Amino acid sequence: MTTLAIPGLRRAPRRHRAADRVTELQAENLRLRDALTQLRTERREALDAGGALRVDLADAERVAVCALDELQDRTVERDRLAEQNEGLRLRLAPYLAAEANAAAVTVPPAVRDTTAIEDQATAPVDVRDVRARFADGPVVSLRYSPLAADPAHIPAA
Repeated sequence: MTTLAIPGLRRAPRRHRAADRVTELQAENLRLRDALTQLRTERREALDAGGALRVDLADAERVAVCALDELQDRTVERDRLAEQNEGLRLRLAPYLAAEANAAAVTVPPAVRDTTAIEDQATAPVDVRDVRARFADGPVVSLRYSPLAADPAHIPAA
């Protein structure tokens, strides 16, 4: 028997049989059982890891308590030694002062010989602006200059 295809007319979708649905449900059931087995395995591993972490945490807490006790003991010892050190310093201070006074280096006050011409004190520096200095006379003060007698040293007015 031949069937003619009529354009625009589609065939109704095939009705699913109950046997096909049973096969699908069995496959889904098998997949869900595998997933459940995997989840149980992961849960067991997580519980085992949690137990190991609890043991590690208890060990770490014991170590921390011991370290805290040791720190407190060391702090008390440090404070006691600091007080003892300060007491010894106070007892030793007079001896150190006496030794420093006995070994002191004393130097008489220095007196500088200024008789040489190059050691003469200099005149105060004139800080007026340049125009005011030129208006008053020569730039170089003749009174303090060693070359005052030299006429080439005096600028022309």
